[in-house]
Amino acid sequence: MEINDSKKPESEYKHAIEFVTDPPLTEALAHLWAAVRKLGEESVKCIEEKKSLTRIMDNYRQLMPEIKQSILSEQNAVENLKEELNSAHRMLDASNLREQIIQESNDNLLAQIKTLKTELDSKTKQMEEESLFSSMGQGDTSQLELTRTKRELARMDVENKRLNNLCESLKKELDGAEYNVRDLEADLAAQSNNLVKEIKTKEKLEDCIKTEHDQMEKIKTELGITKNNFKKAESNIEKLNETLKDLKIANNNLNTKNTSYDKQIKKLTRELKIKTELRADSVKEINILQDKINYQENELLRVQSELTRLIATHEASVRKRQEVMEEVDKISKEKKNSENSVTILERSLNTSQEDNVKLKKLLELTEREKNLLEKNMTKVNEQITAYIEKMNIKESAFRVLEQEFRNAQKYIDKLNQDIITMKNNKEKLHQEIITLKQKIHEDSVTLNHKEVEVQELKKEVNNWSAKFKEQDHDLHTIKTERNLFSKNLAESKDETEEIKDKIKMISQQLEQQKEYVAYKEMQLMKNDTVLKQTEKELQKRQQEIDEYETKVEEMSNLLKKKNEDEKSMIMTLKLLQKNIEKLQKQNDEVDKNKLINQINKRNEELLKQKDANDILRTTLGKGEVEYNKRMDDIRLLKSEVKSLSVQKNLLMKNLSEINDIRGEVLKYEQKLNRERLKCRALEDILIKPTNVHRWRILKNTDPPAYEMTAKVKILQKRLLEQCTRVFDKDLQVQELQTRYEKLKDEFIKLPGRDIFKEMNDIKRTLLKKDDKMRSLSGELIISQQTTKECMFELERTKKDLNEFKNKYYELKRIMTKIKLKNQNTTALTKRDSIPMSCNKFLDMTV
Repeated sequence: MEINDSKKPESEYKHAIEFVTDPPLTEALAHLWAAVRKLGEESVKCIEEKKSLTRIMDNYRQLMPEIKQSILSEQNAVENLKEELNSAHRMLDASNLREQIIQESNDNLLAQIKTLKTELDSKTKQMEEESLFSSMGQGDTSQLELTRTKRELARMDVENKRLNNLCESLKKELDGAEYNVRDLEADLAAQSNNLVKEIKTKEKLEDCIKTEHDQMEKIKTELGITKNNFKKAESNIEKLNETLKDLKIANNNLNTKNTSYDKQIKKLTRELKIKTELRADSVKEINILQDKINYQENELLRVQSELTRLIATHEASVRKRQEVMEEVDKISKEKKNSENSVTILERSLNTSQEDNVKLKKLLELTEREKNLLEKNMTKVNEQITAYIEKMNIKESAFRVLEQEFRNAQKYIDKLNQDIITMKNNKEKLHQEIITLKQKIHEDSVTLNHKEVEVQELKKEVNNWSAKFKEQDHDLHTIKTERNLFSKNLAESKDETEEIKDKIKMISQQLEQQKEYVAYKEMQLMKNDTVLKQTEKELQKRQQEIDEYETKVEEMSNLLKKKNEDEKSMIMTLKLLQKNIEKLQKQNDEVDKNKLINQINKRNEELLKQKDANDILRTTLGKGEVEYNKRMDDIRLLKSEVKSLSVQKNLLMKNLSEINDIRGEVLKYEQKLNRERLKCRALEDILIKPTNVHRWRILKNTDPPAYEMTAKVKILQKRLLEQCTRVFDKDLQVQELQTRYEKLKDEFIKLPGRDIFKEMNDIKRTLLKKDDKMRSLSGELIISQQTTKECMFELERTKKDLNEFKNKYYELKRIMTKIKLKNQNTTALTKRDSIPMSCNKFLDMTV
């Protein structure tokens, strides 16, 4: 329908151009028509864009339920994954508890071993003492002692067996701890792999977000271009309206000029009628005038041709008409009694009237076209308003869709995160299954080896004590490594949280941007391709895991070789321990020197701060005294200012009364002057009396005048007194003003709010420094106590070392004596095993 409506004005436009002969009107109409056609084309484009948007919206509405169903299914999967994660966390907590229990059991076993060693030492001492007594005693006593020694040897064998069993149990527990440590290492490796995968996926998502951001910027630029086009169309419409208004004004001007021309033609007709009456006188001059008339007729024809051009060039046409009017006046003077000229002029008038009629018709056509254009413009404006309303509705709907899309995007992000966590958990479970299989295989192998190793372990009981210490050290190192791994895990979690925060910020930025619905489908397709790529990467990772398993088996073989190397490293460790003890002593001495230097520095700083605090306190005291003095001065000045203000108000009230009194004084002075004039006149009469018996007013005969003069004198006295008072008060006011200005200057010189603020800040800093002094003094006391405790502990350790050395030397002396006695005895084979074991235990204690 709109296209048919656009065709109708085309036919009307062509029909109007056929009647129009004026070139400026045709150009204006052509411009108007081109602008209208552009508006029509833009409106058609807008309608097509609207249809495309509606289609996209319908497609999105069809896809929304499917997306919601997929989101719900993924939410259920995420909940299941969360439950599995909770169960895995519980398993980890249980494993940590087991490790703690194993550590406690190891500590208990170490305590038991220490007690056994002490018992062995005590028994060896008893044996030595008994051997000494046996040398001093008789032969019967020697037999009894031999029986006792045999019994004690049997007890020692039983204790050795018990110790062997304890060592075996400890070995089993250590193997279990090693397996747990390996499991933890595998879990940590899996978590690190998962973190790497998450980082890669996040990088891919960031790339996708950047591409989407670029697409959004392109869309924004396109929207800006469309808005600019709309603005240009509106500006073109305004320009067309302005051109229409200009054309209307031009038409009105043309109408006024046509009316003026009609009036001039009427005047000419009247003059011609007058000239016909005088035709008889101008017969002689007709022959002369005929040539001039022919010339003037040609000029009139030229003028008629120029009338058509008057629409574009108004000023030139007016000038030419003035020239024509002048020539017509000349002709009217010369054309007396010229009938031929009248007929020619009538013809010219008829032609001019016909031209005017044609111009009127053209003007009517232009007015019709203007009306049509105005109607079309109103229609276009209505269409534009309707289109704007529709666009507003679309924008509101688009905002709703954007909100829905944002929510959907959030759900998709959550689901992607949950999918990643699910995959990580799957990988963990797969790794746990593989580790369990390996454990089962290793357990079956170790059982076969342990049956062979049981006999060898009986011989290596003494070596196990040293190895146990080494294993304890290894456990400590493993714990430290575990703590490092836990710290790395915490840091990785923090990094993931930071990345999540960044992703949230990016999502908020995406919420501010507008996205078309068509790009959502592209995003979903891209996400599908990303998921496929991740699945392929998972397969590759599984292959890599298999390769790592083969490598782990190779590493286990290498570990066996390393265990053999560890035996050789034990001797080097002992030497290193001695060097470490020396270095510790040196470090202790260096630390003591540092503490002493720090304490001296702090004491110096405290003395400096105390001096500064004393100076500040003295300055504060002086400032407070001066402040109190100035406050007292300010109070006195305020009281004086109040009293002066009260006096000023009273004086102002009296001044209002003085003005009234002055008015009365002026009246009385006028009366006094009159009376004086009368007195002078009377004095003149007395000097030069005209009538001896003249009547005159006397004092007693005219008492009111006397009273009035008395009142005037009294009032004059009062006025003088009040003037003196006013003058005195003015002097007082001036003195008070001078005082007030002096007080102002002094008040300005007083310290302001800034100084008081500085004083308060100084007080606060003093309080803070006092607190710091107290805290430093407390720290100094604590450091002194710690130094005393350290010195006490050093002295105690020195005493313990001296006692231990003395005991060690005594034991060595006793052992040498026992060896000498055993050489003399016959049973050398039985007694050789006892001192060897004792020597080993002594070395262990040392």
